[in-house]
Amino acid sequence: MGRVVKGVAAWRQGDLKAFGQLVFESGYSSINYWETGCPELIAIYEIMKHIPGIYGGRFSGAGFKGCCVGLINPDYKEQIAEQMTKEYLALFPQYKDIFSIHFCKTDDGVREI
Repeated sequence: MGRVVKGVAAWRQGDLKAFGQLVFESGYSSINYWETGCPELIAIYEIMKHIPGIYGGRFSGAGFKGCCVGLINPDYKEQIAEQMTKEYLALFPQYKDIFSIHFCKTDDGVREI
């Protein structure tokens, strides 16, 4: 709960670096305290931690065909895609035909239409 409270405060302050670090901590907690994830998703999480332009990340989803979610600086989008792909496929070349990266924008949240 402490991480959530800190995350809300960081988000309200617009501190993406602090918020991202908390997301990385959440990923660490899932892997090390809850023993979740598979080698492929854990590898993506580990790669995300050292790529410039990624504020934070963790895996999401359950079971097969999970994914990782990252909070990024969009100015680094091309470099992130290139480095993530290069490092991941060096570890798991068998996924070269199915590994993909998708960039999304957030919306303003729930509202009446």
